[in-house]
Amino acid sequence: MPLILGLAAGFFSSTPVGPISLAVISSGMRRGFRPALMTGLGSIGPNLLYAVIAMGGLSVINAADLAMPLRALGAAALLGFGIYDLREARLNFHIEPKSGQDNGAARGALLCLTNPFCVVFWLAALGLLRSHGLLSPGPWSGLLFLAGVLCGDVLWFLLIARLSAALRGKSDLGVLRTINTGISLLFIGIAVYWFLDVIRYVRVGS
Repeated sequence: MPLILGLAAGFFSSTPVGPISLAVISSGMRRGFRPALMTGLGSIGPNLLYAVIAMGGLSVINAADLAMPLRALGAAALLGFGIYDLREARLNFHIEPKSGQDNGAARGALLCLTNPFCVVFWLAALGLLRSHGLLSPGPWSGLLFLAGVLCGDVLWFLLIARLSAALRGKSDLGVLRTINTGISLLFIGIAVYWFLDVIRYVRVGS
């Protein structure tokens, strides 16, 4: 049971179309399956870290107090990635060789590490499972749950990396440039929204 719950939790923790999934899609269409998969796999470590923190009984942390600093960091990271990718999409867009070097794993890790919704998801998910008695506090139960989370994450990123790489082979350069431009603008838009959210939070707190 913990393994199945972890599999579902891991899958659904990654499925929302947020910065990480968008980065995987963009990488797959431009660089191919392996770099896209590496971008997704890079996010798994931080995602598991947040799951471990939530399982360790730190749910007493005020989610808003923890989320806001992460949101500020995440906004800065997204803004940087968005501006860089937008510039590349508009000025220097090309289909890169599948064997080319890629820093996708580091990007995936940073996007997950600074994503406040990862923290909120695990605090909510673990609280829900434990309140309904679905996850026992024993160490073996926790390990099985985390193994399931790992499998769920990998399954999701395998799926979208494969689909985005398939689009790479079936779309012309103009279509791929347009899609990558749109993803870059989404990054910038999310960053601006998060920055405004942080500013509102600081004003209310002061």
